[in-house]
Amino acid sequence: MLFSTGLALMALIGVFGAGAAAPADTAPGAIVAAGQSSDCSCKDDLSCSCACSPLAGAWIASLFPKEYDDAVTVASKKSGKDGKDGKDANDVDQKVKPVLKTFKFTPVNDKCDRFALNAQALTRPQRVITAFSEVTDLTEFVGIACKSESYKVNFTAIGYGVERNEADKTVFIAVLSGTVTLPDEGGKDGTYSADAGKDGKDTGKDQDQQKCNEPEKLSAELTVAFFDAEQQDEDGDGFPDERAEPIVCLAFKAEFKRVVLLPQCKPTDTTKVTATAVVPQ
Repeated sequence: MLFSTGLALMALIGVFGAGAAAPADTAPGAIVAAGQSSDCSCKDDLSCSCACSPLAGAWIASLFPKEYDDAVTVASKKSGKDGKDGKDANDVDQKVKPVLKTFKFTPVNDKCDRFALNAQALTRPQRVITAFSEVTDLTEFVGIACKSESYKVNFTAIGYGVERNEADKTVFIAVLSGTVTLPDEGGKDGTYSADAGKDGKDTGKDQDQQKCNEPEKLSAELTVAFFDAEQQDEDGDGFPDERAEPIVCLAFKAEFKRVVLLPQCKPTDTTKVTATAVVPQ
């Protein structure tokens, strides 16, 4: 048994090296994935899935209602540079806060032009609450995304509104559909070379000099259609009937921001935590 243990230790030493230390730029306790830099980026690793698609990964989307976007546009046209002529667009900005929603795009083929999509349940606006007041729970959206043309990815995902009771009941079917706009791609494989020009076009041919295109932000437009599960899904397959018209349809513009590694927090001393009273205004 001691002999076996010794062999195991020798094998470990052979792999990691005796006295192996963390990289100099890595703080104690930092998370470092094998084959990647300490910031978990794929920039220098062309074997990474993001080497052929800038969409792969986890994202936080800020969703603005389409009518809000139209209001800002109208206000901007009416107001002069000093904001004195007509309604100031900044007044509109202060009235609407974005809806935050998580998205995850996972490549499912070698070309990285098809993805499995997971998205957080959408916070229900008042129109949806009014139309489906009996809903007590929302499911996750699941779906697929496909690259249609250069710089565009179309996606569709399905989610449900459920009434939790003695017998759970599906109340509505929500269909999330949209298009994500990708940044200009350097090469056909979605990579940039180190000597790319200012316009982002790939001017080099050396694969060793190419870098992965991993943008931090993306833009999108999307809609969410809500259908009555009982009246508009006759065969009960979880999809709305082919000619069904949505009870409610919402349109959004979205800004996607990539999720990156963030530092761990320092544990709070619970003995010093005091309750903060909220005084009604």
